[in-house]
Amino acid sequence: KRIGLTLFTKVGAGDEMSDDDMMHQVAAFAWVQSRPIPEVMKHVREGTWAEAVEDFSLEIGFDAMPQLMEEANRVATAAADAAVKIEAVKIEGGAKPPGNS
Repeated sequence: KRIGLTLFTKVGAGDEMSDDDMMHQVAAFAWVQSRPIPEVMKHVREGTWAEAVEDFSLEIGFDAMPQLMEEANRVATAAADAAVKIEAVKIEGGAKPPGNS
């Protein structure tokens, strides 16, 4: 969330995103997936993750981008499919709330 990967957290975000934003989010996604968790958390806590992602993105070859895009799309689709919409239900007059379905 702190990194702002809306591609994975906001349904339809990829449609609203510029190519540059999309490439940045894919690079950030690949960086998070390729580095040890303590390293990622350290950069996130210190607010240096953007610089780390930029450095990492310079290491990514153009030939790797189609695979990264495919994996990012797969994860984004899985996240959207797993999303749960919660709706408030107004209960009137002391009635019991409906059970789980």
